[in-house]
Amino acid sequence: MMRIIVSDETNACGRAVAKHFRRRGDVVFTPDGVSLTSEDDLSEFCARIATSGGADALIVTTREIERMSVLDGPDDALDRAMFSAKAAFFLTKRIGGMMSAKRHGAIVYVGSVHAEKPTGACFGFSCAMAAVGMLSKEAALQLGRRGVHCVCVELGPVVGDENRMSPSLSPIYDGAALNIPRRRLCRLDELCALVDCAITNPILNGASLRADAGFALKYIDR
Repeated sequence: MMRIIVSDETNACGRAVAKHFRRRGDVVFTPDGVSLTSEDDLSEFCARIATSGGADALIVTTREIERMSVLDGPDDALDRAMFSAKAAFFLTKRIGGMMSAKRHGAIVYVGSVHAEKPTGACFGFSCAMAAVGMLSKEAALQLGRRGVHCVCVELGPVVGDENRMSPSLSPIYDGAALNIPRRRLCRLDELCALVDCAITNPILNGASLRADAGFALKYIDR
């Protein structure tokens, strides 16, 4: 039985991951009512977990998807979008530090293929996911030598994303499932299986795992 921290259950990815580990019999903590960008709140949250036995893994599932273009996005939209990256940093600093003190643990960041592939619809989300991807690599360098391995899962489109991402400058989300070789969007149970694998395999430290079923390989057919 493992002790898992899931950073956010308010989105579909977070709910699926938390449910997966609870169903398996693991202990799952979520920072309900905790400000993920408050040093004081997170310190108190970590203290509670430490006194109850500590944690084996942190799954960062905080993902804020808001439509935004470069030319006409609201001035404060980027600040809201970058909350995901800022929260990931604070969580890594506090919870990663707690696990590194015991020289044991794993951090899995649920990122996005759009850290590298623009959509033309959600600029802020892409920026935040790119920052999370680089954070995972920096954390792998620093925490990896202290027994905590860090992995980023670059998730492709799941059900519902085609509505949030489209219409955009690109037709990639028009019939999104048809733009995947297997003709099916990514499933959340597939994400959970990959997160499970990442937690238990330290050799993956520093890896960015593309989990989009070939979505980013799409080209325009003749």
